[in-house]
Amino acid sequence: IADWLCVQGVSFINPHLMLYSMRGERKRDYPPNISWVQPWFDEANGLFNHMSRVCELVHNTREMAQVLVIHPIQSVWAEISPLHKISPTYSIWAEKNPYAGANYIVEAERFEKPFFDLSRQLNQAGISYHYGDEIVMKEIGSFDESLRIGNCRYQTVIIPPVSVLKENTIELLAQLARFCGKESVIFVGQIPECVSREYKSLFTVTESVQKAVALANKRFARKVVIKDQITGNYADKVLCRCGMTENGKNTVFLVNPEPERSFQLQINLQFAPSVMDTVTGKIYTIPALKAGNQSQIELTLAAGGSVLLCEEATEQNCPVWLQTGVRFRTAGKSVKIILPELTVRGNNILPLDVVDLHLPDR
Repeated sequence: IADWLCVQGVSFINPHLMLYSMRGERKRDYPPNISWVQPWFDEANGLFNHMSRVCELVHNTREMAQVLVIHPIQSVWAEISPLHKISPTYSIWAEKNPYAGANYIVEAERFEKPFFDLSRQLNQAGISYHYGDEIVMKEIGSFDESLRIGNCRYQTVIIPPVSVLKENTIELLAQLARFCGKESVIFVGQIPECVSREYKSLFTVTESVQKAVALANKRFARKVVIKDQITGNYADKVLCRCGMTENGKNTVFLVNPEPERSFQLQINLQFAPSVMDTVTGKIYTIPALKAGNQSQIELTLAAGGSVLLCEEATEQNCPVWLQTGVRFRTAGKSVKIILPELTVRGNNILPLDVVDLHLPDR
């Protein structure tokens, strides 16, 4: 959970709570008791060191995000009402919802769900993005050949379904669209009525979140390509955060949020990577194929595992496994496994999902 938070940009995690008694625990509130009485307490130092180093990385590096997502909080406040009811039978998140648009809370169905879907699909596409707050944009937002907010610059903005936008936000989006092209500003669903006809012609409108993500993906300059070697496709389940330190060094933090599945990954980078063991703080060299400023590495990322790649010079060879659940392999020497199509025809047959593969020389 800590890795999932950090890869999303959370830079301060404070595991706490030491109960003086287990008596009277609440029915639904039972956080872990981080106390010396726990049998795992002496072994927990590595976990806390890992969390501290990852939080420090997230805090001290600037994420290389090129896409801004304007969150719909202004529209939620404009539409929210205690009169809105929610169905006790069907979930708003269900794929098939017979009461969609009828008796669900307006702010949840129209704004919250598309916003969450957009965030999830951007993560799966490996597109780095930031959330844009309209109040912050009004205070420190400007246009200088790209949309600039503080020290961050964006050349693509996605607006999920909204009913209102601030006048300053519309003006910034118009300047971006005039300079970077119509596809630099993408509205999902429709453009709100508060936008004048003059501005509407500058923007792109997509029918769905999926099409908006696909359009942004064409404009996204990808610095890290992560491929699942089993399927041959982009590893959309692996989360990635690309950052840069103050002295211009690259960092890549990868997280496998899957609780049961590990991944065999091939990763192409635009720098020569090393790896930091976030449990011990040591930095190791890793086997890589290099061509100019391009590097290709191969690794196995265990279920729930994570790995921190950095651009630091070192001559210390990496151990076989790191405690964060990653194993590096020599790039270019992997065996591709083609999964067969099998059908179980008998009730007494037990399928196995883990096998050992023995080759003549290993």
